[in-house]
Amino acid sequence: MGLSQQNRLRDIKRFSSHDSIFLVRYSAAYKVIHMSDSDTLDLFEHQAKKATAGQRPLADRMRPTRLDDFIGQEHAVGKGTLIRNAIEQDRIFSMILWGPPGTGKTTLAQIIAQHTKCYFVQFSAVLSGVKDIRQVIDTAKDQRNLHRKRTILFVDEIHRFNKAQQDAFL
Repeated sequence: MGLSQQNRLRDIKRFSSHDSIFLVRYSAAYKVIHMSDSDTLDLFEHQAKKATAGQRPLADRMRPTRLDDFIGQEHAVGKGTLIRNAIEQDRIFSMILWGPPGTGKTTLAQIIAQHTKCYFVQFSAVLSGVKDIRQVIDTAKDQRNLHRKRTILFVDEIHRFNKAQQDAFL
């Protein structure tokens, strides 16, 4: 085994220590594929994301990532409920999560994204325009046609859509 192959194996071992990351040889560069969110990152992007992980707000770092760690809303996501069964069986349906701030709407959406085989897109109705909505729709079509993946679209602050955004969305 040549030195180049040994270096590649060392890199593969280092990056595969996290069970949801796989290295794939693509053209002349390695790509890191996160299976949980299907994003493809090159090695530099992966290192940058890893370096900034500790700089995220504490609330974001402490956010639960599994349904078993999700506290509250037992009537909605407790064992045997419709939403929990849909997540566990990867049979997600359209939902509107409504409630005051801090009740777990965004957290639940992120848990759904991590536990399903769907492509997940999150954006804010406050910060996004019609162009962004059209881009998300095009991306969802590409995911369905090219990768046979359904798309979960999480729109934060959906009640703030203006008339033009509503029309583009429909």
